[in-house]
Amino acid sequence: MERKSFGEKATNLAKFSWDLIKHIYTTQGQELFVSDEVFDERVSTCHSCDKFIKEHEECAECGCFIPNKARIILDSCPLDKWGEIPEEVWQNTLEKIEDNMNS
Repeated sequence: MERKSFGEKATNLAKFSWDLIKHIYTTQGQELFVSDEVFDERVSTCHSCDKFIKEHEECAECGCFIPNKARIILDSCPLDKWGEIPEEVWQNTLEKIEDNMNS
């Protein structure tokens, strides 16, 4: 299976980094990582995918290192096999942001 080029990886990282910076600024660093349960589900999904490169623990579709990608709350699978944030976590995040704005 062919791996993504360095340039493609850099472009994906730059796009994601911008979203991450905006999220950290908005939440003041809170709610950055998914729970262990969500992380385990994401990694399991990736391990069963035909785009997973086992020897590098990398996704052939986006070029990301799965143990890091699966941990970040804002990240998602480029093949839509798992999403950014489960709805219940997103709701909790919105409520915390709203509470901080009202304090």
